[in-house]
Amino acid sequence: MKTTIKINDDIKQAFYEIYGDLDMLLFMAKNGSVFNQFEVKRIEGKLKQNLKAVEFLIVSQDLTKERG
Repeated sequence: MKTTIKINDDIKQAFYEIYGDLDMLLFMAKNGSVFNQFEVKRIEGKLKQNLKAVEFLIVSQDLTKERG
């Protein structure tokens, strides 16, 4: 049970970071003067990393349920 709670907290944190990155991209899109290609690439990398983390945690949680 403790593992499931930890995984859920990790998933929530990853989604929190994803939403923050999406907000930053939206801000940059609305304000062309702050558009920065390097920053967009950095945010893209963070989004991909967090989505992979969420995928891994969900798969791990499903495997835990099947075993337990």
